[in-house]
Amino acid sequence: MVVVAAAAGVIVNKQDGNFDRSCAFNGNPPNFIFVRHDDGSVAWYLHMKSGSLTAKGIGDAVAQGEFLGIVGSSGSSTTPHLHFEVYDSGNQLVDPWAGACNQRGTPSRWLQQEPYYVPRVNHLATSDAPPEFPACPGIEAPHFQQYFAPGQVVYAVGYFRDLRKGDRPVWNVYRPDGAALFSAEFDTAAQLTGDFYASAYYYYAVTLPPDAPPGEWTFEIVYPPGTRQRTTFFVGATEPQRLDAVEYYAPSLDHYFITAFPEEQAALDRGFPVAGWVRTGVSFPAYGAPGPRALPPACRFFGTPGRGVNSHFYTTIPFECAAVKENPGWTFEANAFNAASPANGVCPDITRPLYRMYNNGMRASPNHRYVTDLATATRMTAAGWLLEGAAMCLPQ
Repeated sequence: MVVVAAAAGVIVNKQDGNFDRSCAFNGNPPNFIFVRHDDGSVAWYLHMKSGSLTAKGIGDAVAQGEFLGIVGSSGSSTTPHLHFEVYDSGNQLVDPWAGACNQRGTPSRWLQQEPYYVPRVNHLATSDAPPEFPACPGIEAPHFQQYFAPGQVVYAVGYFRDLRKGDRPVWNVYRPDGAALFSAEFDTAAQLTGDFYASAYYYYAVTLPPDAPPGEWTFEIVYPPGTRQRTTFFVGATEPQRLDAVEYYAPSLDHYFITAFPEEQAALDRGFPVAGWVRTGVSFPAYGAPGPRALPPACRFFGTPGRGVNSHFYTTIPFECAAVKENPGWTFEANAFNAASPANGVCPDITRPLYRMYNNGMRASPNHRYVTDLATATRMTAAGWLLEGAAMCLPQ
């Protein structure tokens, strides 16, 4: 989970590099950032993940909504979370929430304060096993899966915010023709022991019939009432082969390059026919075929010798691929792999974004880099690179 600045200001204190998997109250130092605002108030952002903090330092300005780091469990902490506090210009603790629980009588610090309870589905997914959430410091295993066989059990999972006792979320599973296979109303009054859960998950195990028709099925949750959220899964189809796209770096050029072709990786590793490229240790999964979702190919281009730049460029966006093919400064080399395309900058369910960075032509040597980690992206923007947004969407 990403931490962003609640308001614009200047970094006045910062600490990173501390152990970030604490499971109990202790005396360990946290990773944090303090931001002072124009009115003299200071916001504290505590317990963040080691190595994730923005590359900006003390004295640097940050904008509202700017990336600060990633949630962790550093310092005296029992679980990953963000500890957020606000102090006024006199160093007095401020309760930024106006309401009956505010014992300090301070006004709201929100531009638009939401209701105290905002029930919604944070995420819904299909899995091939129940999700596992081991005790701290174990790592969760959601078992996401979108490809199933007839007769297999589909675990239809809903992850909720502000789930209240008495709410009745509805699960629906539909066949490819729109007919309902499964419907259930979750009776929270009977199932939940507490009155309110800031975060919660619940699932139903849905057994597909042995003669389940092949095609794209739909899983839906209706919650809050009248609000529908959907995701899809496939029956009778197999997930396309996954490829490992590996990143390389050439120190002499200060350039990055990715390839999912095993023979090209082997050639770069042995330094022939092109020397000077080394693995960065970064890689990401992609697909080797379109699969039932008809995932577009990642068009791979290289600057046309004598006319273009000495660098590669990738895109899965069909109109962008077509436009670059018409540009004489670029030469189309191959379809590098297959991956989903973002819609209006947003990746579809059960994918994660691959961000495209541009070095803004530094040292008269343009280059793009593709990263999955926002912490890396923010360090690169601090070094002068431009974040161009989500270029494609990868399998998790």
